Amino acid sequence: MQNNLILFLLVFSFTNAFTQVSNNNAKFELHLDSIERKVILNKWGTDSSYYLHYSVTNISEDTLIYLTNSCFYYNHYSLKVGTQLFDLNQSGGCYCNVTTLHLLPSGVSFKKSELFTSNSLNSLATGEWNVCLSIPLVRDTEKIYRVDGRTFVKNEEYIIFDEQTKIIETYIDNRRLKRNVQKAYLKKR
Repeated sequence: MQNNLILFLLVFSFTNAFTQVSNNNAKFELHLDSIERKVILNKWGTDSSYYLHYSVTNISEDTLIYLTNSCFYYNHYSLKVGTQLFDLNQSGGCYCNVTTLHLLPSGVSFKKSELFTSNSLNSLATGEWNVCLSIPLVRDTEKIYRVDGRTFVKNEEYIIFDEQTKIIETYIDNRRLKRNVQKAYLKKR
């Protein structure tokens, strides 16, 4: 009984936390172009990876700096597809994190294709879906914002995309690659 109560409280708090997040950052606009599942078939097996293809636009009057991370662990997003909730990049680690600086004058955007992880991603079906993506930002100064959704970070702001988008699958078949191509490349070196 106590285990059921704890499980209920965890699910309820996660659902409430997701629905209470609002787009409280009025300086950036987020647009999610697609969610991609990339399947690579190799001679030794199959690899699947997932990518968010999105853009961020500066909608303020000022030139702003938007910092992103090379380490997915620092990019802890929330994603809702239909009725399914995903806590993206909740665990993991990197040996090195490199920040990328995006200098964005008013009205300018940048595009990003970002690898992400989560439990139960195989349950995503292709097609058009109602999607809500929430990216937490930390404001370092009035003009510098960085993506950082780790649990110990306080005073986050959020940019949110809450519209329809498509989920696509891409298949790459590497099983028929010739070893001769590899040998020829090595001989040239």
